[in-house]
Amino acid sequence: MKDLGYGKGYRLAHYEQDKVAADMQCLPDSLVGAEYYAPTREGREGLFADRLAELKELRTRRRSSGE
Repeated sequence: MKDLGYGKGYRLAHYEQDKVAADMQCLPDSLVGAEYYAPTREGREGLFADRLAELKELRTRRRSSGE
């Protein structure tokens, strides 16, 4: 599969700064930007909401800086 180019350009988030491969697109173009989960501030979902906001900010910052 490697010879066929599968996985080419894939970056494992665990090895990335902040554990996020911010500029890697894994979805088809037609799904980019779609949101399927909107956490509330209830219980532990508040933590998820905070992390999602942090991830969005990281991606925005890295895309604008060209990292």
